[in-house]
Amino acid sequence: SKIRKVALPDLAGFKSRLFTSGLSAKTARNIIDASFRAMWRDAMAEELVTNNPFAALKWVRAQRSRPDPFTAEERDKIIAHFRENDFFYFPWVHTLFHTGARPSELSALEWSDVDLETGRIWITKSRSRGAVASPKTAKSHRRIEVTYEVAQVLRLLPSRGLGIKTVFLNKYGDPVDSKKWGEWYLTPALKKLAVRHRKAYSMRHTFITEMV
Repeated sequence: SKIRKVALPDLAGFKSRLFTSGLSAKTARNIIDASFRAMWRDAMAEELVTNNPFAALKWVRAQRSRPDPFTAEERDKIIAHFRENDFFYFPWVHTLFHTGARPSELSALEWSDVDLETGRIWITKSRSRGAVASPKTAKSHRRIEVTYEVAQVLRLLPSRGLGIKTVFLNKYGDPVDSKKWGEWYLTPALKKLAVRHRKAYSMRHTFITEMV
């Protein structure tokens, strides 16, 4: 099959074309590693291929930006805004701020990973660019103990009563795309509240900062 013919020069050329098209190194790596590499992993599991050209593909180590959390006051303002003005996404925002989960992890969360009686959430996967895969790192597989308040907020979600396996849905009934949600809902909310812009990922940093 054609997949057997893919070799390191092909991957290097594909990476170069992604860079030439104007994509960042992070986005290019997400395309190759999160999508294409996952397909290759499945092909290896089915013994369709035996070599792994991805292991030899070199990447320049990206410079990490420093965490930029919201303050506790900003967090409370944002939560209140969604509770009062866009209640549909209130549970999503509240859970992001009060669990430390990554947006991609909550996007992939299923009710089978949630125990509301004991207040536990198991993080077993993440969703990126519409594809579900393993969490970011091996240590990202974890159990989160949530507060009674978070458990009560999760009970508000209609997906639970409707028997839909995905916990957090958008207004069209699809799993929440955290990037699009940030662009379409969080950014306008921050402007309205006069809160300096950060991405939804900063909600995780907020939780960690407050816990510390």
